[in-house]
Amino acid sequence: MMEETSFVVLSWWHVLASMLFLLIIGIAICWLKLDLGGPLVFGAIRCFLQLTAVGYILEWAFNTDHPIKLAFIVVIMAGIAAHTAYTRQGWQARGLKLRIFAALILSVTLSMLPLLTLILDLKPWYHPYYSIPLAGMVLANSMNGIMLFLDRFRSEMSGYIGEFEAYLSLGATTWLAALPMIRRSVRAGLMPALNQLAVMGVVALPGMMSGQIIAGVSPIEAVKYQIIVMYLLTSAIAMSILLMVLQSTWLIVTAKLSSYPEKEQFEKLAASNKPKKNRTKI
Repeated sequence: MMEETSFVVLSWWHVLASMLFLLIIGIAICWLKLDLGGPLVFGAIRCFLQLTAVGYILEWAFNTDHPIKLAFIVVIMAGIAAHTAYTRQGWQARGLKLRIFAALILSVTLSMLPLLTLILDLKPWYHPYYSIPLAGMVLANSMNGIMLFLDRFRSEMSGYIGEFEAYLSLGATTWLAALPMIRRSVRAGLMPALNQLAVMGVVALPGMMSGQIIAGVSPIEAVKYQIIVMYLLTSAIAMSILLMVLQSTWLIVTAKLSSYPEKEQFEKLAASNKPKKNRTKI
């Protein structure tokens, strides 16, 4: 019988044996002639290589005690997440990728610093066994929230461009004209996180909690960590979306209007209604 704190140490043969699950799927795909054999094989190989590479990188990261190296890893992860969010949401606006990257960096920094230094009170505060996995979760979830927000906002701009033009022609600022669409887009970006928060532990056990239990951690301790992580992720997603709203609304609106034949008229209206900063003459 296994001890309470023990877990099964896996070899690479165990990992290869798990490919039998994919073999069963492959047989079904071939039988139904779904033409999905290539994507299945490619996905399986890519998953194996990527996770193996990440494992060795994390081994190196966990053996370092220098915060600069850890910060470099987080920046690389944020850059990949920003590139993924930019390319998959289908909106190729100039400067948008940099704004997504800035929103991700700010959200992971502002959400994790209080957690590591005040709540968990780690020594050192940048402990790699906590900072790297948590940063990965924050970046992945924030990336998904930003993608949902941008995708919905693009749809809103396409579907309600007449309403937006009417607001501008009546003298509304760009912010006020876009505000109804922004609200619906922010709601779309936040709803998956809020739904997950509501059903957590009832519909399914979350991955982090399950992993800790498998590793021998007490279920109560695993629950405490999972609650903290869920609050962290929800706040980070909201923060990243709001940062995108604050720094990218004007850019996104201008990029969308530039795809219309009447773009010069739209840009003129938007520019004339853009809030101006008060300048004091000396």
